[in-house]
Amino acid sequence: MRKLYIGRIDDGFAPADDEVLGAWCFQGREDVHPRWFAHDFITPFLERDVRIRNGHMTAALAEHLVAQNAKKLNARFGVDYDALFWKQVLYNWLFYITQNLWTLYRVVEDFVDREKGDAFVVKGAEDAPPVSDTLALVDDLYNAGPIFVWLASQAVRALAPESWVIEEPDAIPTLRHARRYEPPPISVIRQQLKLSIPGFFARNAIRACLMLAPKRRSRALVFDTGNQVNGFPKAFLQLLSDVLDVTIPSSIEQRFAELDAMSDGVNYRPGRLTLGRYDTLDELTSIVVAKALKHGERFVSVQHGTAYGFSGVMPYVAAMEYQHHAFITWGWMRHGDYGGNFVPLPFPGFARFFGKHHGEGAGIMLVGGCPMATDARIDIFPSYTLYYRQKMEFLSGLSSKIKERFQYRLYPQVYPDAFDEEGSLKTYYPEIEFVCGNLDEAILGCELVIFDHPSTAMHNALVANSPCMLFWNPSWWPLSADKEGDFNTLRQAGILFDTPQDALRHLDVIEGNVAAWWQSDPVQEARRLWLVAHGRADASWFWNWVKAIWRL
Repeated sequence: MRKLYIGRIDDGFAPADDEVLGAWCFQGREDVHPRWFAHDFITPFLERDVRIRNGHMTAALAEHLVAQNAKKLNARFGVDYDALFWKQVLYNWLFYITQNLWTLYRVVEDFVDREKGDAFVVKGAEDAPPVSDTLALVDDLYNAGPIFVWLASQAVRALAPESWVIEEPDAIPTLRHARRYEPPPISVIRQQLKLSIPGFFARNAIRACLMLAPKRRSRALVFDTGNQVNGFPKAFLQLLSDVLDVTIPSSIEQRFAELDAMSDGVNYRPGRLTLGRYDTLDELTSIVVAKALKHGERFVSVQHGTAYGFSGVMPYVAAMEYQHHAFITWGWMRHGDYGGNFVPLPFPGFARFFGKHHGEGAGIMLVGGCPMATDARIDIFPSYTLYYRQKMEFLSGLSSKIKERFQYRLYPQVYPDAFDEEGSLKTYYPEIEFVCGNLDEAILGCELVIFDHPSTAMHNALVANSPCMLFWNPSWWPLSADKEGDFNTLRQAGILFDTPQDALRHLDVIEGNVAAWWQSDPVQEARRLWLVAHGRADASWFWNWVKAIWRL
């Protein structure tokens, strides 16, 4: 009987006979099956509309579950907090479990359909590993750790045909970050909530401005507690309910009363204005934010990365960042049908890039994305294996002349168990130089920088006026309908391409004459128009912010 792996493969894996449930099964074991990326993986949400629909469905279900759990937890802890309070505390746990379990459920469902008639031996997981806190949970899901594998096991148990044999596993390993949750000091939390934004400077001056700003009433927040279970089979909803019962972080289940009392030590001030980001994974911080909102403090979120304003599927951001008193953007004023009080301002972090390209470093550089093996978020990154194959198509199509001065910029190792991208790619492209280090300086000095996915570095390059090319599959990174025109402008100017083949053809045309192409009027006008909406930069950004803060 064939084996189906739902966790990491072992040395007995037989590529010709055995199957894996997903790419994560090869993480750290690429040596056992070097051509792992060519495997026929199940990828359920590839089409644009399907990806958008399922991203929004799972987010809406998570909000519905907030309302359900709010009643239970109020009764359990003898409190009477509203659904908005519990949303701030519970949403990350509910959102990540819902999206991951639904993705795995669909993967197993499609796998069973594809392998009709075949029987498999599967090693399951008997008990759920302990979840100490939300940060540990999310870390595990991105790393395809024990909790993620256990979720896959539950989906298999729910959908496996009778002919499959599910073997019980050995002892379940603990989470990488399994520990007793230790909340940060209240004083640290208050500091973290103030201007906790990458790339921000002149913090003290902005803090002084916030302190002096007029006190006003906070914008009313809206929370839809309606029935959001449409589109899911009853069997999945029952499975999700069972899974949530055993994955609630102990930091909430066992220590909420303690954290709730600690949060009462904060001096909340109605009308106080705070700038930062509040999509925290820390439980005590979430409770402090929830109580500050309850007391009428004004929280203003600030854009801190790419995809805001133009992604067609960002329900998490809409739920956790757009909901506050205001959201400061890098230039855009609307994001599809998502609601919010959007305030466009020049981003301070762009000031150090504004027109600073000097081109003193030679060469052409491709900037890589984060090597993730799981779809922990439907709304962030597509299937990594398909993205990896597209990268290989591009690298394979480079001319020998370009390869001589071509660099591949590796993504920093965020996830310890991520694929060894450098080792894998070097096997096939030994002539290409692989580099890491200061990306900002590389962007300013590079002759041409290429991005195969949307990224913050892409914004920095366009602000710096560094010659750049972009290419990605528009179905994998779907755009909001109201931003299609912004990106069509880049396509028409020969900056953005939908396939690696189209990008390669253009690279062959401009190679040796990059500067002249980049400085041409159509290209510069397209760049300027795009930056108005997605990358505003201004040397006098500070005074723009002061005036905006005073009006908030």
